[in-house]
Amino acid sequence: MSLEPCRETFTPKEKDGKISIRLLIYQPQAHWRVPFAYQRRHTLALPPFSTIIGLLCNVLGIRNLHGDGAPCQCDRCRQIWLKPETRDTKPKPADDINAVLYHELVNQLELSVAGTFASKTTEYTWFRNLNAKQHTSRFGSPTNRIIDFTAEHPGGQIPVSIDILNDVHLIIHIGSSANCLRFLKLIKYAICNDGRLEDVTSVLDKTEGCGQCGICQMTDGLKQQLEKQERLYPLHLGRAEDWVVFEDVRVVELGNKKASGRTGLFHWIPKTATKGHGAGLLYRVATFYSLNNGRRLFHFVNCFLNDGKINSRHWAAWYDDLTSCKAPSVQTFLERLDSLTTSNTRQLLRKFFPVFLTKTAF
Repeated sequence: MSLEPCRETFTPKEKDGKISIRLLIYQPQAHWRVPFAYQRRHTLALPPFSTIIGLLCNVLGIRNLHGDGAPCQCDRCRQIWLKPETRDTKPKPADDINAVLYHELVNQLELSVAGTFASKTTEYTWFRNLNAKQHTSRFGSPTNRIIDFTAEHPGGQIPVSIDILNDVHLIIHIGSSANCLRFLKLIKYAICNDGRLEDVTSVLDKTEGCGQCGICQMTDGLKQQLEKQERLYPLHLGRAEDWVVFEDVRVVELGNKKASGRTGLFHWIPKTATKGHGAGLLYRVATFYSLNNGRRLFHFVNCFLNDGKINSRHWAAWYDDLTSCKAPSVQTFLERLDSLTTSNTRQLLRKFFPVFLTKTAF
């Protein structure tokens, strides 16, 4: 994917405008597991914020510390996961680039997710457990693999049904609570530059930032570390096999004009944005997590899963202009609008697509 030229400055057209990255994503298949589902693995209609945070950590090359440590262990970040007795022995955020990047994700990141899918299918498969205790309970001995005179796979096994979404289209907006263009341009560069961040220093130096965050205050040593960052895995959203296709990655300006109607898409809408008015089914959506003895302990935000009925009179939202975008995900959205709304509402929602930025930090 080619990277569009960086601007020397970026001034919002509106006085109270908001800067954001708009990601348009296509996935042939996807599964975002409902956390409490077990033998029948249901899927969410949209990826939780934790899944998108994992994608951003992947493209930025952010790695966890060995053991139970997150990359940044400053007072602000470690309060969500660090045991109190170990706080005084940990490095500051500026010690390495992993700490700086993670610190700014925790403190700045805002996300909005909307999307749809063509169909849902259910796969039936076997999950296997190679735990020695499970193997012994099934075969009677750690060295035996024979049941009914037939050799079988070691360990335990269980039949599982997995719900799969097909032909998934997502419209994701990534915002910064500090409205920092340099922070957003760094994320955009990491996504578009095929897994390497070499020469990223020139992008940051040419971009005006907020002047306050860790990205804006990076030293030359940290910038040199940044250029050595690489992606950890092939880009996926959900399971390792749920690869993504980026149809468009662009820095956009969000306005505060409003339009009501039916979008035909699913939306995560934070409870705080609805001003006491219901907006759909209420979920606790995962964001960042800590590691405790190898287990993930998630932080959650309360969000409604909305089916596309937007009421701007009662809800707080930003709005994005999609009229000039030709990406397939946007065309899918516009086709759904054609069948759901009147022509006047259709034109409004094309120009003022609702964006519900949710603060994922705490």
